[in-house]
Amino acid sequence: MNHPPAITIHDRIDEHNADAWAARIRSLLRNGHTTLTLELGPGSELASATFIGFLAATATHLRARGGGLQISGSNPRAQAVLGLAGLQVNAAGTD
Repeated sequence: MNHPPAITIHDRIDEHNADAWAARIRSLLRNGHTTLTLELGPGSELASATFIGFLAATATHLRARGGGLQISGSNPRAQAVLGLAGLQVNAAGTD
């Protein structure tokens, strides 16, 4: 069984680097991936509303194609922020 491609975030995503992170995800979508994994490291911080909105739209797009956006990590603050956007985060070590 193939695992979906994973992108790991260990630092702050803000207005200065959000476009670069979104471009990495778009590249995977252009390559035909319908399921992606986003791993939130302990030092991750999501400080860009635009990027969070992009993740929500990406999750909707992937679900429509029969896939999804899997988000995992142990950063409670990032989990809370994504939860406000309607994105579910699996705690570290769970599926």
